Amino acid sequence: MSKLSALLSRVDELKTKLDQGRPLSTEVEQRVLQRFRLWWTYHSNAIEGNRLTQGETEIFLLEGLTAKGKPLKDHLDLRGHSNAINYLLDFIRHQEVLTEASIRELHKILLIEPYRVEAITPTGQQTSKVVALGEYKSQPNHVRTPTGEIHFYAAPEDTPAKMKDLLDQYRDLEQKKTHPLKIAALFHHGFTAIHPFDDGNGRMARLLMNLILMQHGYPPAVIRISERDKYLLTLREADQGSSDGIIEFVAEHVVASLDVYLRAVAGEEIHEPTDLEKEIALLGLELKAVEEPQLLTQTIQQQLFEESIDPLYREIVRLLTPLCEFFAENRVTLGGTISNENARRMVSDRGVHLIIGGSSVPRPEGCWAGGNTIHTLDLTFHMKGFKRGRFETSDVQRLLRLNFEPLKYTISIVAPPYNLQHFYQESVTADEIREIAQKFVRSFLDEVKQKAKSSMKP
Repeated sequence: MSKLSALLSRVDELKTKLDQGRPLSTEVEQRVLQRFRLWWTYHSNAIEGNRLTQGETEIFLLEGLTAKGKPLKDHLDLRGHSNAINYLLDFIRHQEVLTEASIRELHKILLIEPYRVEAITPTGQQTSKVVALGEYKSQPNHVRTPTGEIHFYAAPEDTPAKMKDLLDQYRDLEQKKTHPLKIAALFHHGFTAIHPFDDGNGRMARLLMNLILMQHGYPPAVIRISERDKYLLTLREADQGSSDGIIEFVAEHVVASLDVYLRAVAGEEIHEPTDLEKEIALLGLELKAVEEPQLLTQTIQQQLFEESIDPLYREIVRLLTPLCEFFAENRVTLGGTISNENARRMVSDRGVHLIIGGSSVPRPEGCWAGGNTIHTLDLTFHMKGFKRGRFETSDVQRLLRLNFEPLKYTISIVAPPYNLQHFYQESVTADEIREIAQKFVRSFLDEVKQKAKSSMKP
């Protein structure tokens, strides 16, 4: 079971336990909702730079007392966020359907009144603009990252179409009965990738994510200011096509919120989960995810090749193919061992497997015959006969090694040294495939560049 599967199972287990105690008493509902409102409002605004402390936030929301010396805008942001939560609760109570119109209305409530913000022009120049409430952006809202680079969001002219696509995707996932937590996390990422409004997009994304969760009976996920860097990293990973990180991140926080609810139902004192408590809970999930490792079988190995090893091979081939044109010959040769209950035997393959066009890992003959499984598989990528300059016979080769033990498998690059190890219930992720392929092909490229440089010397 993967970490994500373990998290979703834990979420379902806790929600079932909570549902069994419903209907909750009015006192419990109000007590928990008040705590979530305070935590959610403080942390969501702090992530965006609000300068009020958690104590000042609670005093302002509960007593109406402003913090001396703190900007009025920071207080208005807290008030708007609290009002936005009220809007979501009414939205859920009346079983309304999420639309672009309701999203724009939520934006008006959140931001309260127009104000001026700094902005960056398409050419990277600093400027300012007035934030329009409830209206999609009419100017670019790119941001400059701490490294000085510009992070680009959807262009204003593309925003209406992209928002329509986002809502269509959301409705499609709902119809397919996708796990609500996945729907909420993917909607959050999709919204932030578009950044449809002049300002308030981060708070809006978290509000809408939690609206989807609460519509399905889950408590809100409260992302804390101390987790800002990890949170932003998962969103950047999702920008690159790997969404497991943001889904896992949201799931971790829903688990923590469900635990708060269950403590309240049990009559215990409730408090915001600490980093230590979350680390302990996550360790438990990670241990559960691997406490019953799968034993290697033919079926498991065949599935692993289909889901992980072949995609890695295709990515390596894709990256190597442009380099192959500089060589007279390109091929992959096999070596290794095959195992069964009684013995292991060496395998080799003298067939010609071209790098170009390879869609799956070349298999040794008889590798899955009878009770056989592959124990080790060495894939040597050869590029022979460098065709530039005076060195027609120059060759380059690299070895990719696959090793299959009873409980886990290892993917290794011999040079430069690199190892990735997983249990059989864990597939190679898209990010890991990219990383291995990049490292493997980079070593080819570096040697080819060196050979090209040598061939041009007088």
